[in-house]
Amino acid sequence: MAESAALRQRAREMSDEAAKLFKAQRYAEAAERIEQAYALDPSVRLRLRNAGRAWQEAGNAARALHCFERFLALETDPALRKDAEERIAALRQSGGGQVAAGRASAGSVASPRSPPQGGAPGAADAGATPATREAVPAPDLSTSAPAPSRALPVAVAGAGVGLLATGIAWHLQTAGAAAKVDDGEQGGHYAYPGGSAKLERDRQTLVTNRAVGWSLVGAGAIGAGVGAWLWLRAPRAGADVAVLPVLARDGAGFAVSARF
Repeated sequence: MAESAALRQRAREMSDEAAKLFKAQRYAEAAERIEQAYALDPSVRLRLRNAGRAWQEAGNAARALHCFERFLALETDPALRKDAEERIAALRQSGGGQVAAGRASAGSVASPRSPPQGGAPGAADAGATPATREAVPAPDLSTSAPAPSRALPVAVAGAGVGLLATGIAWHLQTAGAAAKVDDGEQGGHYAYPGGSAKLERDRQTLVTNRAVGWSLVGAGAIGAGVGAWLWLRAPRAGADVAVLPVLARDGAGFAVSARF
């Protein structure tokens, strides 16, 4: 597990380095670095698309086509698949026979040891054969890059609001029962239905019910507040609606806050 986490971290670092190289218009180097990152962590298949774009900018149609075709074989998102298909069609139309002729060299597209375009192989690659350079981890078809999710904040806030509403309803029922006890008590202990002993038991029950109600309100307020906090910290993508608890001396409730 520790080794896998280290490989994923190194792959992220190499992707960041590739982004800087791409901005500096060092496209071939950027493509090589992205391929190295993909070889370390094949679960992020979007790196194949990025490598293809970098090779396309570098003018290497064969390697760009190879990357896009591998990405298309793995990707399920319709928009990304359409983009890859359009790039593949454009490369095939513009590359012609050069693309077909370059497929043998493109076979090492995912190799972290492939030399940058126009550069000389390193010492570690001097004795490597094409078969050796192609020995890279196979892409994991069951995984993809993790996408930010707001399911947890929504679940926490929803549970908090539910507890809050339950606590308020509990308080309302307790208040109704307390009113009945007060009305009966006005007639005196002996006139109270069930007598003095029943009156004392009802009073203790009211105390217990009030404690339970306030516990539900407190737990609901905490849950709704934590859910709202997690929601606000999550990556923003559109309109945000937060449920905020409001406590008062005579009761409790909640307010809805929206931000676009």
